[in-house]
Amino acid sequence: SGDTKNQPFLFLWEGVTGSAPSSVVTVNSTGDSADNNPGDHSCDTGGTVGADPECTLRAAIEEANASGIVDTIEFDIPTTDSGYSASPLSYTIQVGVPSTEILPAITEPVTIDGTSQPDFPGTPIIVLDGTAATTIDTNGITLEAGSSTISGLSIVDFPDDAIELDILGGNRIAGNYIGVLPDGTTAPGNGWGIAIKTSGNTIGGTVAADRNVIAGNSNYGLAVYNGAASNLVQGNFIGVAAGGSAAAGNGTNGIEIYDGANNNTIGGSTTAHGTVISSNTGYGIDIYGAGTDSNTVSANYIGLDAAGTTDRGNGSDGVAIRSGAQSNTVGGLTVGERNYVAGNDNDGVWITGSGTDFNVVQGN
Repeated sequence: SGDTKNQPFLFLWEGVTGSAPSSVVTVNSTGDSADNNPGDHSCDTGGTVGADPECTLRAAIEEANASGIVDTIEFDIPTTDSGYSASPLSYTIQVGVPSTEILPAITEPVTIDGTSQPDFPGTPIIVLDGTAATTIDTNGITLEAGSSTISGLSIVDFPDDAIELDILGGNRIAGNYIGVLPDGTTAPGNGWGIAIKTSGNTIGGTVAADRNVIAGNSNYGLAVYNGAASNLVQGNFIGVAAGGSAAAGNGTNGIEIYDGANNNTIGGSTTAHGTVISSNTGYGIDIYGAGTDSNTVSANYIGLDAAGTTDRGNGSDGVAIRSGAQSNTVGGLTVGERNYVAGNDNDGVWITGSGTDFNVVQGN
């Protein structure tokens, strides 16, 4: 469809009274040039890809922000693109080349779907590379709009967070490599992994396709803070490579829950819900501070590989609850809620500090 891609959007009504129109924008280049005219309903940098206008991820986000409707950003990058590599199969977007700017924050709900690339093999091959970023506060993707989905991306080498969830919640982050390249083992990392500052987000899922691999980041793998509540983190690998066994630890803690974050769930009620949190330099999970209450950690492997048989201990305690955090639960009353906590360099579960009361550890 050389004469139709990235022409002005086709708005499709779903046939339901009151339903909103939607538009699909297709990224066809690993370039980083900006859109010529954000809001004109045409993703177009002024360049061309074959007979089509060039549409970069930056330009697509700019159009999504300006359009005022729910957008889906898909990918169809040709193998003739300069960012293509046959082995390992990948398409690398060098953020900041030639734009010299970070990607714009996403201010309208959007789905960015790396799995839409036609030769998608089941694991991420669209790479966002932040090597060119020059400021410490450069994130890979910043979601401010809420109700957005990020899937099928490999995000590496950003000085700050790979993904930051800010302002509005209800986002879904699934099937990404955070700090890990498409080979599933090389982990250049980011400054931090995923930062959750909002409520009602889902990180991962109960099937392998939704698993995020969060590894090799210089600081935490995942953090929940800023009073964030009712977030669900399940089915991920945090600190091990995509195969589930090779160590690829994050530089401090696997997961940090602090600053009044409450009623969040790490894991669930069955092993399909569980996250592997292993090989990290500090704690596997650190829950700390007054007001950081009523969080649940269940059905996870903490200090073991995904098979539950190989020691991949964290560098400190498996789970720490400290400094006034209250009413948190590690484990549960059913077999499915059991955490497997082993191999960690200090305590399996450590509860300490004045006011750190009413926490429950059971069934592990």
